[in-house]
Amino acid sequence: MTLLHETVNHPPQNNDIREYLGLNLKMLSFIGLEFNLNNDRPIKKSKFMQILPIFMTNVVSLTIAALEITFIAFVLRNHEEHLAVQICSELFSNILCIGKSLRMATAVASIQTALDEVSILWAKHRPNQHCKMEIMKKARNTLNFSRWYLGFIITGIAGFALPPIHNFVYHYFIRDANNYTLAFSKRIFLLRYPFEIKNVPLFFFVLTEEGYILLISAMHWVTCDTLFAQITTHTSIQLKILHYDIGALINHETVEHRLKAKILIIIRRHQCLLRVCRLIEDIFSPVILTTVLLSALNICVNIFETKAMNAEGNYARAALHANLVLVLFLQILFYCSFAETLTNQTSAIAESVYNCKWTEKNHKLGFYLRMIMMKSQSPFYCTAYGFFPIGHARMASIISTSFSYLMMLQSMS
Repeated sequence: MTLLHETVNHPPQNNDIREYLGLNLKMLSFIGLEFNLNNDRPIKKSKFMQILPIFMTNVVSLTIAALEITFIAFVLRNHEEHLAVQICSELFSNILCIGKSLRMATAVASIQTALDEVSILWAKHRPNQHCKMEIMKKARNTLNFSRWYLGFIITGIAGFALPPIHNFVYHYFIRDANNYTLAFSKRIFLLRYPFEIKNVPLFFFVLTEEGYILLISAMHWVTCDTLFAQITTHTSIQLKILHYDIGALINHETVEHRLKAKILIIIRRHQCLLRVCRLIEDIFSPVILTTVLLSALNICVNIFETKAMNAEGNYARAALHANLVLVLFLQILFYCSFAETLTNQTSAIAESVYNCKWTEKNHKLGFYLRMIMMKSQSPFYCTAYGFFPIGHARMASIISTSFSYLMMLQSMS
């Protein structure tokens, strides 16, 4: 599936697609997945070696999830509902990370195809002077948004991982004063292992393992979200450029045979962009479903914990849960906002054709243009695995649902 290289002429630009997607390629490489942009560099690792680290990490993550579930059952039997809510927050986040990483690992070929299409489109169809500033600003904003999102994720990782590590190191160096006793219960994750941790080497191994899983899981999380944002943004950008090109072509091209040839190129470009939209739906719709189902619950329990920790005077822990609430909100914003933009741009093509002087053209050219309008009048939607579309309305629904859960949880506590 390759985009044809015909194009409406635009002035050359110096902005390379790697400038905008470079961060995503680095994050994908960090978790083991190697991609290129239209074969600009060879991939040395086989597909099996790329996905092996993800599956190995998920085996450990699934084990941790099982231990968290058994620990929730244990603390509920002991009527420690407050602790159960804290564990649920970690469990929901763990399941989200597992879902995102498994989807990226199983959709490697589709992701590579989407990146190839986006890079070819960027190379062949640059914005003209009328929309250049608007287009470049949109691409830069998405890149900056991705950087800020990554920063929030890293802040959250540090907040969860550093206190147990600091506690262990501090007590290890003053163990003489404490009669060689160390607290092995303060770890990164809230779970109970099927074995007792009684010595320093075993505790150090468990702490290292938990820190590694936290880091890699968080990178799976942010990599998937920012990849969705970037691919949808650059697809929206190309739809916007197509919008401008249609108006410029139909209103200013007067030679009929040249107009017909260029309209056929426009149709091919539009078909290619719709293929990329379908790829986006195929890759991310399972992730969107998991995100929508778990985000409302996760926001609810983290707001509950923020308020509880603040009431107890544990402001550091309250700040961690508040940070996670912000990350969850940004995650929903990523999917709903960028999906809404893509939907709007697909439907705007019909408006662009309709506002041109298409009625003045001959019957055959008018037929081509009507076909584009008919194809665009049914806008593309990103969906939660086909169950329902997502957008700003869905974002409001998720937030409303999370606060409904919160009211119910507060009434039960």
